[in-house]
Amino acid sequence: MSFNDSFAGYLLFEIMMRVLNNKNRKNEKRC
Repeated sequence: MSFNDSFAGYLLFEIMMRVLNNKNRKNEKRC
């Protein structure tokens, strides 16, 4: 259970980082 929970948290972290990176890239292109 602990392994699955940590793995799910890692996936969520990766997704959030990718979303933030995409937003930053879009903002840079607009500027």
